[in-house]
Amino acid sequence: MGTVPGAADTSLKESILASAFEESSPLTRGSRLQPARRLTVALLGAYMAVQILVPLRHWLYPGNVGWTEEGHNSSWHMKLRDKEPFLRIEITDPKILETWPPDPRKYPTLRQIGKMGNRPDMILLFAHHLAEQAR
Repeated sequence: MGTVPGAADTSLKESILASAFEESSPLTRGSRLQPARRLTVALLGAYMAVQILVPLRHWLYPGNVGWTEEGHNSSWHMKLRDKEPFLRIEITDPKILETWPPDPRKYPTLRQIGKMGNRPDMILLFAHHLAEQAR
């Protein structure tokens, strides 16, 4: 005679479930975490929260983050597009309304200018630097 398939599995599952709810069960005995393990679990939880929340922070910024680049670094949507910027830098003297390009030997290399073209925050910093130098 054969056994009914799954009959042994059912009794095993029932015994495991029954022992899980007994107060003196090995599964519930000593279930409080040791302080060192509690700290480890807390640190791992904090690390996982940062890894999930930091890439999603672009939803918190106002406006179009594709334009402002806020929250772009370390975000999940970082490489969804590619830009080829064209950057032209000119200095204008407001008193005489004369415009001229900055001396390229004094300022960033072509590689640095290429990087700056993709990052509006760097363009703003460089513009402030040029304004300070022109005074």
